[in-house]
Amino acid sequence: MNKKIIYMLIFSAFAFFATNFQHVVTPSYLNTIGLKESHYGFLFAFMALGMSISSPISGRIGDKYGTRLTIFFGFIGYAISQFLFGTFTNIYALVFVRLTAGLSISASSTNMISYLTKVSTPERRAKVMSYYVAGILLFVSVAYKFGGELGIFLPARTVIYLHALTCLIIAFISLLLPNLKGNSQVIEKVKFKEVINGKLLTLLFVNLLAVMAFTSSVRFMEVYVINIGFTTQTLGNYVFISGLVTIIFTSLILPFISSRVKEPIIMKLLLLIGGLALWSTFNLFDNILIGLYSTFILFNMVKSGYDPMHNSYISKIDEDNQGQVIGISQSFKALGMVLGLIIGGYLYAYDKELVFNASAVLILVGFIILQLIKGDKNESKIFGAPNIK
Repeated sequence: MNKKIIYMLIFSAFAFFATNFQHVVTPSYLNTIGLKESHYGFLFAFMALGMSISSPISGRIGDKYGTRLTIFFGFIGYAISQFLFGTFTNIYALVFVRLTAGLSISASSTNMISYLTKVSTPERRAKVMSYYVAGILLFVSVAYKFGGELGIFLPARTVIYLHALTCLIIAFISLLLPNLKGNSQVIEKVKFKEVINGKLLTLLFVNLLAVMAFTSSVRFMEVYVINIGFTTQTLGNYVFISGLVTIIFTSLILPFISSRVKEPIIMKLLLLIGGLALWSTFNLFDNILIGLYSTFILFNMVKSGYDPMHNSYISKIDEDNQGQVIGISQSFKALGMVLGLIIGGYLYAYDKELVFNASAVLILVGFIILQLIKGDKNESKIFGAPNIK
């Protein structure tokens, strides 16, 4: 495997550890400073809004000037924003630093994905993206376990400060990555009409629906578990175990499948299974832990598998401007996070389980829309695909 791919896979795994171990204590932290449950989704929605704004811009910058410095400055900005998030208690100040955190981290995450698509061949790209997600899942699982244990012994604010320091260290480590030279011929502005066709737009819209559902379900599952009386340690243990199971899927099963089955077919299957699994978790089990450790783990497997298949598929649309294509996709993804968190916050405040049932419906709607995308003969054998080119 290309050394640049290996270096980025290792770096991204540690980077996602650094950016995730604080999540398990964040609900407790927001409770201690007196924020309402609806504010939880509102704050994270502003971070997603920042990501939506930044993604296509940072993707273009990475294409034109190189990826390494874009990743570096992204992590610097994110570390500063996270430090301020642990310092401020005023809701307006917190909203501002959430926005800057999104603007910053998107520059890093977009160019990390773009980096991998640029140094991998189209034939191996789905497998590389599967390994990317598998590494992230492993280290995110460890991060949640680590954060859950820290939450027992340290104040939540201290954990957030430690998280900011770790992200600062990651920023300087990024300078050790082999750089990819920019392309001076990259267009100065993102011209959506020149990049997006009907097929890509449909894929982006389906991804937006899926991300809305994935984000609201996973984020409010964390809040739900704490609100019904479980500890951060219980949450950390669950995420750790769920992550390990999902890692097996993304590192072993998904690469095997993706080398034999085309991405669109996999995407359709994942959405169908994911929607049904999510609905089952909150409707078929009296004991929520049984649901979490069975069908919700299956849902997490689907969530982790859909993103690499989507990224691999759309990256083949424009090989010369992959950063822009990925950036536009990340912008739609971030918009889905914004909508999912804002709408999910109000649904959760109204009825804690409604947010999960609504998300299941969105995923199944996405599955239905994918049937409209015209594919090749192999795709039509399974689901059919009538008309959108």
